[in-house]
Amino acid sequence: MHFKKNSFSPLRFLIAAMIAFLAVGVFPVGRVHAVPVFPAGFVSEAVVTNLTGPTTIAFTPDGHMFIGQKDGRVRVFQNGVLLPTDFINISSQVNN
Repeated sequence: MHFKKNSFSPLRFLIAAMIAFLAVGVFPVGRVHAVPVFPAGFVSEAVVTNLTGPTTIAFTPDGHMFIGQKDGRVRVFQNGVLLPTDFINISSQVNN
């Protein structure tokens, strides 16, 4: 494939596309996130406290809540109490 001297090269296209994405705000750099609006009857309520960087939650059919933390620990919330013992701790394997 040959390009003429004034043609639009793939590199120029990539640079132009990146500039266009940044101009229209596709990348969330410095973007302020809106506060969610809940439907009638729903509320935002902290159920579990004293966590270190929670990143994910999974529920079991019997009501346990497993909470994955950024530090590599998985905590268990059961019967309204955050258990003192981790379900699993792989913090030595995680680059925080």
